[in-house]
Amino acid sequence: MGSLRDIASGCKLYASAPGNTAIWEWSRVTQSWTEIGGAGAIWVGVGGTVYGLTPDRQAVFRYDGTPGVWTKVGGPAHRLIGGGSRLPQVTVIFGNIAALE
Repeated sequence: MGSLRDIASGCKLYASAPGNTAIWEWSRVTQSWTEIGGAGAIWVGVGGTVYGLTPDRQAVFRYDGTPGVWTKVGGPAHRLIGGGSRLPQVTVIFGNIAALE
C-alpha cells in the first residue's frame, strides 16, 4: 500500500493512503488492512471510530463499522480535531473561526 498515515481511535487503527486517496482499517483478526472509504480532506479518530471530511470540505461523515458505509453527521468545515469522545469541527463563519461540537 505504500506509505500510510496512522490514525488511532480507541482500540482501533486506521490509516490514510498517500495523498488521502483512501482510508483503511486494520483487522486484528485477519492481520490485514481493509479499505473502508475513498478520498477525503482529513480523517480523525474519535471515541473508537473515525470521521472524515469530504475532499471539498462540504460535509463530515462518521464510519459506521462496515467498509464503504458512512453517515453524514455535519456540514462544511475547515478541519476536524480528533481525540477524546467528541468531535469538534472548525468552521469559518464570516471571517471568524468557531469550534462546533
